[in-house]
Amino acid sequence: MKDNTSQTTKLLNNNEAEEHVALPCDRYSSRLTFYLSLTENYLMTVIFIIVTPIMSYVPLLLGLIGIPVVYLIASFLIELLLITTIPFTFSYEFIIKKMELAGQMKFYSEIVQHKPCSDPATWNTVGCHMKLYFQEHGYNMPLYDGSDYYMLFTKMASPLTFNTEPNPASNLSQNTVGNIEQSNNDQFDGGATINDKPQKERQLVYLETAKEKAIQTFRETEDRHWVSLYPELAF
Repeated sequence: MKDNTSQTTKLLNNNEAEEHVALPCDRYSSRLTFYLSLTENYLMTVIFIIVTPIMSYVPLLLGLIGIPVVYLIASFLIELLLITTIPFTFSYEFIIKKMELAGQMKFYSEIVQHKPCSDPATWNTVGCHMKLYFQEHGYNMPLYDGSDYYMLFTKMASPLTFNTEPNPASNLSQNTVGNIEQSNNDQFDGGATINDKPQKERQLVYLETAKEKAIQTFRETEDRHWVSLYPELAF
């Protein structure tokens, strides 16, 4: 199996505008440093959390100004909401929600094309391509290295086990990656009328079939990975 452990920076395409895209693990010394860089986007939130108690509780404690109880309760609830919301933005559930249908199709097509396994290093190329996709769509996802993309895949594929056979009735199962990419552009275009129920149902069929194909590809690659490490396990 190809060694991807030395450097996760990948040459994406021949397009000069794309050149090299590095994963955060190439730029930041630790995961903590990367997360701290993301929290800069919440600077105003942090200021609000600090300033609000000073403006409300301190005057009350010092007996300078009487603050209405309703205001204090509202201030506390808002701070509690913000504190509990910020960690959610680092969760896989939040990432999947932000990806929407088009992003998930793109992710599955990358898996089918590059065939990663449970070795986190094999997800580096997928990660670089997805990072570029997120950047183009204005998303700054908290995905640090290949292991995060592997965990994202397991979260997205969790309704189906890796031992489940793909649905033979799916009309995308035998399609090429190029067809999946075309589906990403046509069926999941942001200009589509998503309120049209038949159209949305067709989109979900494409998405489910793409997920099944990605799971099947992962399972096959995983088998080859372990057999290459332990040939005696081959049957």
